[in-house]
Amino acid sequence: MNKFHKIVFIFAFIVYGITAYQSSGYYHADEHYQIIEFAGSKLGTHTSDELAWEYKAAIRPALQPTICYLVFSILHFFHIDDPYS
Repeated sequence: MNKFHKIVFIFAFIVYGITAYQSSGYYHADEHYQIIEFAGSKLGTHTSDELAWEYKAAIRPALQPTICYLVFSILHFFHIDDPYS
């Protein structure tokens, strides 16, 4: 990686960090619902028929539901089973 790319990377990292720190809230409550419900399909608490059309169309990224799945699996180990608490 040359010097120019390093400068651009560092600048982008700083801008994204400031943006993430300054951001608050969300655009729509549906954002949280679909992450939890998509993770629930992997945990077995929901079937794919119960999910929004985006699930079957496979148009949403899988990173956040995967993180949610991992968190819920860890919490289940400690007998915390309510994802909304």
